[in-house]
Amino acid sequence: MRKTFIVLFLLLILTQQVNATQDGWIAKDKLLHIIHSAALVGLSYHIYHCQFRNPEYNSKVFAASFTGICGFAKELHDGKKESSKFSAKDMVANFIGIGIGILIFTQ
Repeated sequence: MRKTFIVLFLLLILTQQVNATQDGWIAKDKLLHIIHSAALVGLSYHIYHCQFRNPEYNSKVFAASFTGICGFAKELHDGKKESSKFSAKDMVANFIGIGIGILIFTQ
């Protein structure tokens, strides 16, 4: 489990700087939203369930909710920039990442 978190942490760092000029459904930006959302689900689930010893179901709900709120807040922030805008496609990618994170990290 620790190796998985190390790999995900490295992926997060290595994929931070991406400038998406177009908002296509198939883009590197969408892959990064999926990866970051899945990683955030795994991290928040691990902390809430394993470290704080909360029930499994509550931990899944917390991890999915927390990640969804973070993704929504990021899109709201993007919406305030002149060079970017709120993207429903990014939110779809976030929700796909949340689902993948729940499947991978909470079983």
